[in-house]
Amino acid sequence: MVCLRRLGVCLVLLAGLSYGLPAVAQQPVGQGSYATSQPAGTVGPQDALGRPVVPLVAEGFDQPIQTNDFWSSLLFPFFQDPFSGPLLAHPLSARALSGGLQMGYAPDAALAANDYFFPYSPQLIVGIEGLAASETTVAGYGDWTVTARWEDGANTLEATLGHGLPFVFFERTGGDARIAFESTPTVWLDEGHVLGVTVNGRPYGIFGPSGSEWDGTS
Repeated sequence: MVCLRRLGVCLVLLAGLSYGLPAVAQQPVGQGSYATSQPAGTVGPQDALGRPVVPLVAEGFDQPIQTNDFWSSLLFPFFQDPFSGPLLAHPLSARALSGGLQMGYAPDAALAANDYFFPYSPQLIVGIEGLAASETTVAGYGDWTVTARWEDGANTLEATLGHGLPFVFFERTGGDARIAFESTPTVWLDEGHVLGVTVNGRPYGIFGPSGSEWDGTS
């Protein structure tokens, strides 16, 4: 590193970054470069037990791996969970489970010791009848959204959620779509493919494809 102290500016010479490190393959980009292999002696992604982990991505995924997004626990099973931790995409929050996407929202913040946060409070799970996936993978993402995928034999479920979106968009193949509620819902609208329900004081609108209809009692 070279510092021009009179100007208060520091210039980092990229070539100097390799000083004292093993030689690695470099890919040039303009006036700089990045490594295409991991230097010897360094540590890659690990879980909470210090074991190596690889990103959980769907077949055909070809985007750069993200490590600091609200949905990064979908990619890396840090706590040995092949699905995800809570995904806080305000106003909604969600969590991937074997049977689909658990969802909820908590509009009121909580204060515990020095922590100010919105608690994770699920109200329903959206999935496919009989779905029991062994993991959830990332099928793709955008600037604010992510698409998660569940696969189990003939069943495939994809859910797209994002920051600031008051809805989650689902696509499925295989069995019938299934919604399970954390407690008995109050149904205040039932018009074929459209349902309006309230679960634990939280209202939801549920929209199936035109021509479909919902059935069930809970």
